[in-house]
Amino acid sequence: MCMKLHVDTQGMSPGRKLWAWRVWPFLALVWLYKKLLSPVLPKACRYHPTCSEYTFDAIKQRGVIQGILIGGLRVLRCAPWGSSGYDPVEAFRWPWERKPVIGHPENPEQSTDPR
Repeated sequence: MCMKLHVDTQGMSPGRKLWAWRVWPFLALVWLYKKLLSPVLPKACRYHPTCSEYTFDAIKQRGVIQGILIGGLRVLRCAPWGSSGYDPVEAFRWPWERKPVIGHPENPEQSTDPR
């Protein structure tokens, strides 16, 4: 996964473009960690994408505050007693967010019928 320091502002109004650039300093900090500090530390990542890539993507997708919180929670999950494997940002849900239900009217192509 490639971490690009790029904020996509194509098609945005000038005010929204300026507002979108507020995430850049936080993305730059994660990018600098990934390029400068991470290579010096031992490889101990249990997840894919790595915690720094996950935080980078979370900030890009959810904004600064939620992205940092989601990234911090991911770092806490990345402990020896935690799980491992593929864990994309898209799969993260806050406890109060509604999870898609199989057979729900929003997902009519899926059915709860086991046949």
